[in-house]
Amino acid sequence: MKVVIINDTTGPHFGCQLVMETYQEQLNRVGIEIMGTIPRAVQSLNEYPDMIKKADLLIVNGEGSIHHGRRMELIELAKDYPAILINCVYQDNPLRESIRYFKYISTRETESANALKAHGIEAEIIPDIMLTSKRINHFKRAKPTKTLGLTDSILDLNSGFSAKVGLGQIDLYLQTLAQYQTLCIGRYHGILAAAILKIPFSAWASNTHKNYGIMKDMGIKNLYAEKQADAIKLVPNDFDEKITRYVEDAKIKIDSLFEKIHQFI
Repeated sequence: MKVVIINDTTGPHFGCQLVMETYQEQLNRVGIEIMGTIPRAVQSLNEYPDMIKKADLLIVNGEGSIHHGRRMELIELAKDYPAILINCVYQDNPLRESIRYFKYISTRETESANALKAHGIEAEIIPDIMLTSKRINHFKRAKPTKTLGLTDSILDLNSGFSAKVGLGQIDLYLQTLAQYQTLCIGRYHGILAAAILKIPFSAWASNTHKNYGIMKDMGIKNLYAEKQADAIKLVPNDFDEKITRYVEDAKIKIDSLFEKIHQFI
């Protein structure tokens, strides 16, 4: 089976790099060939006619892209090509009938699934595939040397250390996270990293409901606030084992998703 990944988000953000790295790991694991990927900046698949023509299936990586009417072209392509939409946020979008043509849809958290359900679209809830990343799951956390770490947010890039790293420098961000005893996080993938590394954390808002949604799904929405100043007050001293259970359950769901991709041809 041959696939093309649409909306390759590889760039300066550590989480996006990890997501794309994990696609490669997961698809290799289940014997699916990636013919290529199409960057998020591309507006038309007509730029890649040969690759698209030879693919059995298009995998649309929704990630944090489909919200407030943005990136509707990712939905429209389902009308013309065999495609699945996975690993996505979905919020405050106009209903595009093309979305009904997807062979399968999964969202990363319940809030997005509910938004689709309001449009009469059923979606499975499969947490972000980064949770199965070999790199982060094998990362060895050194003993923390600092107390409270603050990350930035897309809403305030000056509110803490940045999620931006150079290509191939994902470990730098993980090392930055790991040096703190506790964290107050404004980045979605930062939440996931802290969950895997078992660093106690609270979280605050992003530009969509994704941060609130994952905190709610983890069973720790009491550690979420809309503003960083309020979230700082919620930072716990101990790591909640509900998060560990969420992560382990997520890995099973993610593995299962990739194992059934063959059936969507």
